[in-house]
Amino acid sequence: MSSINLLYPAILLTASSTVLYHLVQKATPLEVNPMISLFVSYITAAAMCVVLFPFFSKGVVLSEQLHKVNWASFALGAAVLGIEVGFLYAYRVGGNISTTNLLSSSLAVVSLLIIGYFFYHDQLTAYKATGIILCMAGIILINK
Repeated sequence: MSSINLLYPAILLTASSTVLYHLVQKATPLEVNPMISLFVSYITAAAMCVVLFPFFSKGVVLSEQLHKVNWASFALGAAVLGIEVGFLYAYRVGGNISTTNLLSSSLAVVSLLIIGYFFYHDQLTAYKATGIILCMAGIILINK
């Protein structure tokens, strides 16, 4: 199966998981310490990784893979924690489930377009520039 055939199922998985993520974040009890809640979430995710590892690891030796891990895995862990804590607190202080992710994603899109242009030499087309303007306008309008 080509990688292009896997793109849409991967996007569907990401989108459906994102919807579930925000519904569950919004449902997390206020009485639970955020770090304990996230600790349990990460233990669950780690256990699921252990269970799924054999299905993603044909001919892969775990010890060899662990030696290939670099700073990016640790930085990703820090980024994920930042996302989790950010959304958890955003919802705890009254963020709307209908707009909080949209605001965050719009800011991320604009940032990544700029970073992509300057550091990864992505093309900044008229369509992308228009998208940046629309995202920024959307952020302004949603916050009114």
